[in-house]
Amino acid sequence: MPIFWIFNFLLSASYCLCQVTYELNIYGEAQHGYFIKVYLGTPPQAINLLLDTGSSNVAVAAVPPNVGDNKFFHFNESKTLNKLDTNVHLQYIVGQWSGFLIEDVLNFGNGTITCTLACMVTINKIFEPHSQFQGLLGLAYRSIALPNSSVQPFFDTLIKDKDVGNIFSLDLCGPYFSNPVQATNCGKFEMGYTSKLSNNRDVVYTPIIKEWYYEIILTDLRVGMKHIPMECWEINKKKSVIDSGTTELYLPKSVYDWTNDEIRKHVQHIISDKFWMNKTAACVPYDKFDISVFPTLTLSFYHSINSSFNLLISPELYLLPYENKSTELICFKHAFAVLDDGVLIGSSILKGFYVVFDRQNKRIGFANSEHFNETSGFPGSVMKPKYTNKNIQMCKKEVKLANSFDLSPLMIVVLFFSVLVTLVLLYMLISWIFRTFLLHTDESSETSSLTALFWKHGNDENDHILLQDLRANEPSFEEIV
Repeated sequence: MPIFWIFNFLLSASYCLCQVTYELNIYGEAQHGYFIKVYLGTPPQAINLLLDTGSSNVAVAAVPPNVGDNKFFHFNESKTLNKLDTNVHLQYIVGQWSGFLIEDVLNFGNGTITCTLACMVTINKIFEPHSQFQGLLGLAYRSIALPNSSVQPFFDTLIKDKDVGNIFSLDLCGPYFSNPVQATNCGKFEMGYTSKLSNNRDVVYTPIIKEWYYEIILTDLRVGMKHIPMECWEINKKKSVIDSGTTELYLPKSVYDWTNDEIRKHVQHIISDKFWMNKTAACVPYDKFDISVFPTLTLSFYHSINSSFNLLISPELYLLPYENKSTELICFKHAFAVLDDGVLIGSSILKGFYVVFDRQNKRIGFANSEHFNETSGFPGSVMKPKYTNKNIQMCKKEVKLANSFDLSPLMIVVLFFSVLVTLVLLYMLISWIFRTFLLHTDESSETSSLTALFWKHGNDENDHILLQDLRANEPSFEEIV
């Protein structure tokens, strides 16, 4: 038996080692986006691409992203570019762009592939002034690629051409209030099976319920110790998505209002109403600012049919440092926003965790960030799954419709025998009715026919003759004696 397990371990290890893997540095921060550095075209042009799990196209600015910017993709200068006769347009929550598709060489440092890209030539509210990235690296599924699913996304191309495992991970980080200094690079983007996944990390997974965006199911939301007073399907109305290309935690209006109000109840600082209406930043004197007065936010994720797990979100994650010129004030914004059609869990939350996008097994995993330890504390913590008797399948109506249900094997057997017994009883009932009423009526019809002859048309002359004939054939009293 030990030899069997050793053999399996070596086989698994050899499989992982033979898989091609890539590890890239991540730059930036949550409020302004996380990006990687790549090179496009021939000769290569340096371009920064935002890591976006909320879209599927690689899209680069082919014109200045903002007035005065001089860093963008000069597509006319690339000798390897192949322009495709396809236009494309993409609308975001905020902003939109239009352009055309091309094929060109993309080099990401230690690997090169030829992939399909979109050149953005009309850009509206996509890039902030002096933005550090000039394009988007869409990492979602092919089904939402534009203009249609015939366009192969970057990661699909990488799997096909480089034999990369169908899995990637994002290891994002700060800055945080406790550590405001931003490093030159902050985090890792890992493609394929990586060493971190084999280092006994306690990764807890939630299923991907639909392969378009990275759609998952939230089973509960809590502010401090208070649970949200509404059904979980109201949280997941339309969709709940993991989206690294978005900064905020977007919530449906009713969920947003409740969350905002509950957080406000905990805070003793004097903060203007405009902050709570998400219209401005709040500024508090350094010596009076206490981040611990803000409560912990808990997001509960579907784990299995009868279990869920929690992510503990400290205010280090949902409060974003806001630059100001005063050295006496600390300013911040909160990372919540309203979305009419569901939940988007953006990079402000993701930066507190090591997040695994295990496409091969259709699941997303969370582990505690390695940038922190037990002593310094975690801005985000992953709790182990716990059993629940709550019907958490109902948290997503589109998956488990309210007017439908799944049949377990036991229910199928019970249903089969119920139908069988019903059919037998029905057969017995019909047989009894047939014997009792129909057959009895046929037998008695012969005995009653004489009476019918006597009384039908009593005044008819033929009836009298027939009656006389019948009486004439009857034996007399004397004969009987």
